[in-house]
Order: sequence, then structure tokens, then C-alpha cells
Amino acid sequence: MSARSRIGITVAGLSIAFSVSSFAIYFAFTPVFLVSALFGTIGAVVAMASKSRRTALVAAVFGLVPLGQLLTEHFFESEHLVPLPAATALVIAGMALANYAQSRRASMCPVT
Repeated sequence: MSARSRIGITVAGLSIAFSVSSFAIYFAFTPVFLVSALFGTIGAVVAMASKSRRTALVAAVFGLVPLGQLLTEHFFESEHLVPLPAATALVIAGMALANYAQSRRASMCPVT
């Protein structure tokens, strides 16, 4: 793994961690969705620059989680559905991880 790739994954990972932690402060500081979207965008751009497409996708999706929570609470008027955007982001991250594992396994198999 190159240094560029490590930097991209680290920055995207930090933006994902901020988005996940913003779930805890969302109810006290509602405008956190703007900060999270900004960090998600920065993480996605840095990950794309380091050619980490899957990481960029996951960073962008996690950056939108607090905004999705705000919209879910506003339109559905139910606090029970607020974790739904986070669950959707986790499913997308799991699919990206499965895709990475499959491509990694395919590259390790000898060609016959």
C-alpha cells in the first residue's frame, strides 16, 4: 500500500469517525450535519485523489448521515426512525468491504 493510499484512507476514516460520532451530539447541536457533510466531502475528495474509490464512496455516504437523520426526524416525525440513515450507511460500507474482499481474492488467485 502506497503512502498516498494510506493518507487517503486515513483522512476518509477520520471523516467517517466524525460522522459516526456526530450521531451522539446531533440532538444537542443540530447544525452538525453541515460540518459532517463538509468533512465527508473533504474525505471523499482526498480518497479519490489517492485512487481509493470505495473509501471515497463510504466517506461521502457517512458524511450525509447526520443530514439524513435530520430529514428523517423532520419528515417522519419519529425518533425511532432516526438511526435508519446510519444503518443504510453501514450496509453500503459492508457492501464496499465485500467488494474489496472479492477483488482482493480475485487478484491473489493464480491465472490458469
